[in-house]
Amino acid sequence: MRTPTPTSATHQNSPYTGAEEFNKKFVIPKDESPFLYMIHSAGSRTTKLKEIYKENDEIDNKIEELKIKLFRDELELGLMSTQCEKDALNVQLTQEKLDSLLMN
Repeated sequence: MRTPTPTSATHQNSPYTGAEEFNKKFVIPKDESPFLYMIHSAGSRTTKLKEIYKENDEIDNKIEELKIKLFRDELELGLMSTQCEKDALNVQLTQEKLDSLLMN
């Protein structure tokens, strides 16, 4: 009884004969959704899904930019409010010192 070897007919007919095929990696572009490759849609439907995905990414990026701007503006508002209160206390203190000098 003969045992199969790597050069047997069953191995030669296999579509995965070369080491290149075995080591070949599937790469998905970063700007595309992996779900597009999973559903295997054909033609214009895939194109439409890609367009929607890109539009969704653009919207998400814009939302992130606006959230950062909002956070920055809220911090600035808090700092300005604190500075305003500090200035009001300085004016009150200066007024009290002026009043005490005029009373003497």
